[in-house]
Amino acid sequence: MSGTKIGKDEKMERKTNKKSSALPVIILLAVIIAAGVAAFFLLRGEKFLGGRKDITITEAVTTNTNGITDPELGNPDWIELCNPTDAAMDISNYALGVGNEEGGRFIFPSGTTIAGKGYLLVYFKDRGVSTTGKLVAGGDLAAAGETVTLYNTAGEVVHKVDIPELPANISYAMDSAGHFGYAKVPTPGAENSTAISKTPDGAQNIEAPKSLIVNEVLRGENGFVEVRNNSSKTIQLHDFYLSDNADKVNKWRFPQQTLEPGALAAVNLCGSAYAGSATADGEEGKLLFNANFKLNTEENTVYIAGSGGNIIDTFTFDMNMPGAVAAVRTAKGVEYTGTATKCAENSDSTFAEITWTDMDSSDALRINEFLPKNKFDITDGDGDRSEWVELYNSGSEPVSLLGYYLSDNSAERDKWALPDITLGGGEYLIVFLSGKDRTDGEMHASFSISDTDEGIFLSNYNGMRSDSLLLPSELSENVSIGRGENGEVLYYARPTPAAANTAAGFAEPMGVGGFNPSSVYINEVCAVTTPRSGEMDWVEFYNGGDESVTLTGWHISDSKRELQKFELSFITVPAKGYAVLSCSGSISDAAPTVAPFSVSGSGDGLILTSADGTVIDYFETGATRLGVTSGRQTGGGSGDRVFFTQATKGSANPDVCYLSYAANAVFSNTELYHSEPFSLEIKTQNADGVIRYTTDGSKPTEQSTEYTGAITISSNTVIRAATFVSGMMPSDVATATYLFETPHSVPVVTLAMNQKDFDDVYAVSSPFVPVVEREGHIQYFEKDGSLGVETSAGIRVSGASTRRYPQKSLALMFRSGYGRKTVTYPFFGNDYIKTFGSLVLRNAGQDCLNTRIRDSFTSTAVLDMNIDSSAATFCAVYINGRYWGLYDLKENMNKDYLAAHYGVDEDTVNIIKRNTVELAGSNADFLRVRSYVVQQNASGANVVVPLTAERYAEFTKWVDAESIADYLIAREYFPDADMFNQKYWRTTDYKVRWRAIFYDSDFALSSERGDVLGHYFNVVGVPSADGSLSQMDLYCGLRSNEEWSDYFITRYIYVTKYYLNNDRLLPLFDSMVDTIQPEMDRQIARWGRPESRSHWENEISKLRSMLAARPQYAKQCLQYNFKLSEAQYAEYEAKADEMFNQNGGVFK
Repeated sequence: MSGTKIGKDEKMERKTNKKSSALPVIILLAVIIAAGVAAFFLLRGEKFLGGRKDITITEAVTTNTNGITDPELGNPDWIELCNPTDAAMDISNYALGVGNEEGGRFIFPSGTTIAGKGYLLVYFKDRGVSTTGKLVAGGDLAAAGETVTLYNTAGEVVHKVDIPELPANISYAMDSAGHFGYAKVPTPGAENSTAISKTPDGAQNIEAPKSLIVNEVLRGENGFVEVRNNSSKTIQLHDFYLSDNADKVNKWRFPQQTLEPGALAAVNLCGSAYAGSATADGEEGKLLFNANFKLNTEENTVYIAGSGGNIIDTFTFDMNMPGAVAAVRTAKGVEYTGTATKCAENSDSTFAEITWTDMDSSDALRINEFLPKNKFDITDGDGDRSEWVELYNSGSEPVSLLGYYLSDNSAERDKWALPDITLGGGEYLIVFLSGKDRTDGEMHASFSISDTDEGIFLSNYNGMRSDSLLLPSELSENVSIGRGENGEVLYYARPTPAAANTAAGFAEPMGVGGFNPSSVYINEVCAVTTPRSGEMDWVEFYNGGDESVTLTGWHISDSKRELQKFELSFITVPAKGYAVLSCSGSISDAAPTVAPFSVSGSGDGLILTSADGTVIDYFETGATRLGVTSGRQTGGGSGDRVFFTQATKGSANPDVCYLSYAANAVFSNTELYHSEPFSLEIKTQNADGVIRYTTDGSKPTEQSTEYTGAITISSNTVIRAATFVSGMMPSDVATATYLFETPHSVPVVTLAMNQKDFDDVYAVSSPFVPVVEREGHIQYFEKDGSLGVETSAGIRVSGASTRRYPQKSLALMFRSGYGRKTVTYPFFGNDYIKTFGSLVLRNAGQDCLNTRIRDSFTSTAVLDMNIDSSAATFCAVYINGRYWGLYDLKENMNKDYLAAHYGVDEDTVNIIKRNTVELAGSNADFLRVRSYVVQQNASGANVVVPLTAERYAEFTKWVDAESIADYLIAREYFPDADMFNQKYWRTTDYKVRWRAIFYDSDFALSSERGDVLGHYFNVVGVPSADGSLSQMDLYCGLRSNEEWSDYFITRYIYVTKYYLNNDRLLPLFDSMVDTIQPEMDRQIARWGRPESRSHWENEISKLRSMLAARPQYAKQCLQYNFKLSEAQYAEYEAKADEMFNQNGGVFK
C-alpha cells in the first residue's frame, strides 16, 4: 500500500478542528455535564473517551446511499479518525480491525500522518487501495452493528468503538465532549458540529438548518441555479450537493469554495455530456460553477443536500414555465420574472402565474405590420429581400425591449430575444425574419417565415403578455398583414415598413394584390424567339375591365430590386382588349417603347405596378422553349400559368393549353464507350407517358418510333427520346451517344442533329456564301468517357478558305432560342474562364495538311500576354455517331469572347476585320483613329502623321498601345506571313480601347528566320495574293513615337527572355504533340490529312527545330528593325531585367 499524507495535502479531505477557549466557570460546567453524559454511555458498556491524547475514532457510516460519492468507489461505508492533539501524528503501520477480524487488520501505509486537530477517512469497499490515494479497507461495515478497533504499532488498542445498528445515511458520531450519538447530517473529514441525538429516531426528526437555499432557477440552453447563503456565517460550499432528483441528491457537489452570509453563487447547468471544470469564469466578485446536469421541460424541482445526503432545501416551480422565464424566491414564495439576474439580486418585476394573456391597447409595444412573403419590398443591408415584422411603440415613453421575444411558433415563443435596447415613444422598429440572427445595427431574427408557420408572435415574459398576427390559408406575395386605426387586423397591397399603415386595408386576404381578372394583367409572354431572326421578346397585357385603362405612371420590371425599371405611360389597354410590349436587353434595340430587358427562357418573374407603387400583377413565366409561350386563360380563371404551343400576340389565347411538361425520358445506360452489345431501357416518371425515340440524330416527334421494350445497341448509336403525355407539353429531348470504338486519348464531342440540317450546314464551301445555321445537340465527354456537359446550339461552318476542305471547322453558337445563351463548363481548365457564348471546333486551318498543331500551340503559348488569344484543347468529334476526326476546341474570337473575358455588353462592341469590314458594330471610329496617324499627301501616298508626346497621349485614349506592343511581339516571335486576317475591337464607351485580336496562326513559324515587323511598320500596307492591301496604320503611328518605341524594345526583350523562351515553349510543344500523337492514325485514316503519319512526324520535327532555333533570330530581327547595336541591346536588356525584378520575379 502506498503512503498517504493527511493535513496540508489538498488531495485528502480534511478540516482542521478549531480549538475554542472558555472561561473557567464554563469549563467547570462542561466537565460536570460531560461526566453525567459519560455515565450514561458507560451504562451502555462504552468506555469514556473524553480528554484523549491519542488517535480517536470520531464518526462512522455503515449504510451510505446518498452521502459521500466517489467516481471509483461509488457510495462506500466509512469511518473517521481524528488527531485531538496540536501536533501531527505519524500512524504508519497502525492497524484497524473490524468485528472478529477474520479478514485481518487493515495496516496504514508508511508515511500516513494526521495533522494536529486534523481528520482522516478510511473507506470500506470490496477492493484494495484506491488509485486516487484514498485509504480503502476491504469489505463493508455491518449495518446491524459493528465493532471497530484501532491498534498502534505495538499491537496495543488505541481506541475501540462499538457501533450500534444505524439507519441509512445516519452517522454514529462523537461530539466535542467525547460523547457518541446519532447525526442526521454526517460531516466526513470535518468537525461533528451538527446536532447529535441520543436515538436514531431523534436524529431522523432533526430539521437541518437551511444555511444554503435556492434563490433563482432558469431552464433551457442557458439554464442555471442561483443559491444564497441564508445563514449569518460563512459556509463551505463543498459541504453541499445540488440535484434535480430526490432519489439522487448527491448528483453534483459544489467545489471547495466559501460563501459569505447573504452572498449569491450560480451554477450553470451544462448537461450530462459536460466534462469540463466545475469552476466557471465569471465577473469579478461573482461565484460561478458548472454542473453536469440540465433541467428539461419535465423537471420543475431543484434540491440542495448536505454532505451526508440530507435534503436541506427544495425549490419547486410551475412545470409550464417557459425557457425565457426564471423562477425566483420572494417573500411570497416562488414567483416568476422575464428578467433573469444570475449572481445578482432578483428582479422586482415578478408575476405569480405562468399563463399567457393577449396584449391590448394598454400595451404600448405591439406588432404593427408583418410581411410574410417579401418579393418586391425593402431589402436588408445584405441586399436580400427578407420577410419582416414591424414593431410600434404607441406610447409616449420609451419601452425597454429586454424580456420581449419573437417567434413563428406559439409553442416556442422564446425563439429569438430582442436586444436590451429601448424603443422611443411613437417609434417603429423593423426586424427582418431572415434567420441571420443579428442585433448589431440592423435587426435580424434567428428564424425565417414559411407557408407552414402559424404567423408572428411577440411575447413579453415580464407579465406573460403576447401579441400575434396569424397567417391566413392563402395570401398573395407582397401583401402585408397589419393593424388598422382601431387595432383590427387588415391586409395591405402596399406595405409601409417603418411608417404608419396608411395604405388601403382590406378585411379579407383574398384579392389583395396579385392577379385580378377584372383589371389589367399580364396575359401572355414570349421569351424565346427564332435565333438570328431579329425578333424581340414580348409581353401581352389584357384588360378584364369594362373601361379602357391608360397605364400612366405604371411600370413593368423583371427585377424585384428595381420595380420601376420601365414606365408604361404610353400604353392604353382597351376594355376587354390587348396591348403588346416589346422587350430586349440589347442596346441595339433600345427605344422609348421597348422595355430594356429580355425575358429569360429558363423562367423569369415579371412585376406590374400601378402609379402608387402597388403591385398589380406578378407573373412567373416558367421555362419555355422555341415555339412555346406562357400565359393565362383569357378572361377569368384563377390566373394560374399555362403554356401554349401557338403564340397569339395581341389576341385571345388559344383554348388548348398545357399546365406542365412531361417528365424527361431516362436511359438505363449512359456510358460512352462499349465493347459488347447491350440492352438499353428507357423509362419515364409519367405512368401514362408514351416514349418515342429516334436513332438518326433528329428530335423525336409524336410520329417517331414508340418505345415498347429494351433496345439492343451493338454499334455506334445516337439515340434521342422524349415523353408524350396527353394534356402536357412534350418533355425535353434526352440524348445519348454510344461508341463501340477504342477509347480516345482526348475528350470527345458528339453532335446529334437532323441529317438534312447537317448536310445543309456542311454544304457551305465558300467564304463568300452566307453560312447556314441549324440546331444540333452537343455532348462533351471527358477523356475517361464521363459526360461533362450537354446542350443544344446552333451549328454552322467556320473559317474562310478552309470551308472548301472535306473536314470543315464548325462553330457552336449558344443562343436562347436553342435553350441556352451561354454554357458554363471548364473546357480549358478550372483556372480559366468557364462561361462561353460560342465555341469553335477548328480543323487546324491550312496546317491540317502538316503539323495540325501550329494554331493551337501559338494561341496557347501567348495566353498570359496582354493580348486577346484563344485557349484550346484537342478533342475527337462524332456526328450522329460517325467519327468526324480530330479537332481543336477553341474559343470563338468574336464578341462572345470579349463579353466573357471583359464583362462588356456585346452590343457595345465594335469588331473590324482587316481595314474596314464590320463584323460587329460600326467601323466609323476605327477609320477616324486610323486617319489620325496615317493620311494621304498631295500625291495620294500614305504618310505617317508623327505622334508627338501630346498627340500620343491623345491617341492612347483610343488605342491600347501596350496591348498592341504585345500583339506585335507575339506575331514577330511566331512569324506569320499570312497577314490578311487582321481583327481589331473596342467598346463604344472606350472601357476597352482598340486592341488587336490574335487568331488564325496556322502559318505561324514557317521559318525560324522569319521577320514580319517591317511589314507591320509599312505605311503603304501589306499586299495579299489578290493584290489587296492590309493597312498597318495603327502600328506605323505608334512606331513614330519615341516613348512607345522605347517601351516596345524593352517589352520585346522582357517577353522573349522571360516568357517566350525554350525553357517554357519546348515542354509545352512536346506536351501538345504527345496529346494528339495517339489520335493521328484515326485522323489520317478518316481524312488523309496529313497525308501520312511519317509526313506528320517529319513536319512536327521541323517545327520543333525551328522553335528551338527561334530565340537567336528573334533577337536579330529586333536589332535589325530598330538598328540596335549589341551595346544598345544590352542597355535595353538591363531595363527588361529590372522590369522582371519589379514584377517580383514572375512574368506579367
